[in-house]
Amino acid sequence: MFDKLKKNSGGSTPNSNARHLGSDSRSVTDKVGDAAEAAVSKAGDAVATAAAKVGAGDAKHAQERFTASAEKPGKKVVDKSGRPLLSVRDLKVHWPTDDGVVKSVDGVSFDLYEGQTLGIVGESGSGKSVTSTTILGLNRGTNAQISGQIDFDGDDLLTIQEERLRELRGQKMSMIFQDPLSALHPYYTVGAQIIEAYKVHHPKASKKEAREHTIDMLARVGIPSPQKRVDQYPHEFSGGMRQRAMTAMALVNDPKLLIADEPTTALDVTVQAQILDLMLDLQQEFKSAIIIITHDLGVVADVADDLLVMYAGRPVERGDVYDTFAKPQHPYTVGLLNSMPRLDEARREKLDPIPGNPPSLISLPKGCSFAPRCAFRHLVPGNRCDTEMPDLYSFGDQEARCFLTAEQKAEHMEPAQARTMDTPAAAGPVEAHGATKLGDDA
Repeated sequence: MFDKLKKNSGGSTPNSNARHLGSDSRSVTDKVGDAAEAAVSKAGDAVATAAAKVGAGDAKHAQERFTASAEKPGKKVVDKSGRPLLSVRDLKVHWPTDDGVVKSVDGVSFDLYEGQTLGIVGESGSGKSVTSTTILGLNRGTNAQISGQIDFDGDDLLTIQEERLRELRGQKMSMIFQDPLSALHPYYTVGAQIIEAYKVHHPKASKKEAREHTIDMLARVGIPSPQKRVDQYPHEFSGGMRQRAMTAMALVNDPKLLIADEPTTALDVTVQAQILDLMLDLQQEFKSAIIIITHDLGVVADVADDLLVMYAGRPVERGDVYDTFAKPQHPYTVGLLNSMPRLDEARREKLDPIPGNPPSLISLPKGCSFAPRCAFRHLVPGNRCDTEMPDLYSFGDQEARCFLTAEQKAEHMEPAQARTMDTPAAAGPVEAHGATKLGDDA
């Protein structure tokens, strides 16, 4: 970026400006001011473009955009006819503690194909990160009680030898961690750590080749002056730059499976777009599969093909991202969508947050885990939501862990952002997260 700005300003330096000052009627200050104004203008255009692409407003417009066209324009086609690259079946990760068993992950199942992007969303503590670290085998050697099956490209990641797992980890599957400061070693330079990750899986590569490849990756993720930054330590990087360095390390070996755990949390909106574009370029070039874990529904709407919504360690909804945004089938998904602010218009009413707090993973409710926070459980007869855990029921191409019928959802569970804000009264009195309040005899 700095090279581009330098080129646009004629490539002049402060000394050259001083030499030519006498032959130019304009002062150096005026020139610098003009250049700065032009740079700010260009940066503003870039921010506006990126914000339109990955901002929170995009998640809201996704509803209208997805609903308007049944053909789902711009959606890439993923071949699901063959064997999935990653298949997770009934994965459970429980942690015994003095207070009881923490059920961090309790029955997660999904398939991921080459070239597919799966978005996993949910509140903190829903089991998203534990699922991803278990896939990479990072919970081995702990007191975690792990069961189920994780098949990755023909290997069962829960039963293979540790040596084979190390061969796969970093080369065929890698992860962008959400806390780069703790993931990067403070005693080694950023470049040394990325070079090591590359040479472990490319032992024949020379040190010079590994260093050049590392510098190229740092440049691709948007780190300025990569030739200099490659020899700096993590504490010399800002938070956003550390996140970009972690991204470079994860992508340095062109993995077939990339798990991105909150990859854009510490980044400004322009760098967010750059990182997401880089991940999608890798996917297009190598047919990589991507799992993106995030709280940002705008990012999910922009990059994901399918969506897995998790709550209290369990999947509560699963389906195509277009269908899930347009017609969510679980009250929790509706709550997440209604909790997002709109950036494209003036706010006319307060945000509609999900009431209450997530349950303790040690003492989960007897019935549906979301029942204490759900505004629709009174529609299910016999207090069934409070006494029985629902299975994943099919609603067309979507699955949801909910007892509500399709007719009940269509009548009462429309997301607030799908309604016309100019006529809120037409939908009736609104209760928690977009529920239509019914009479006692409903």
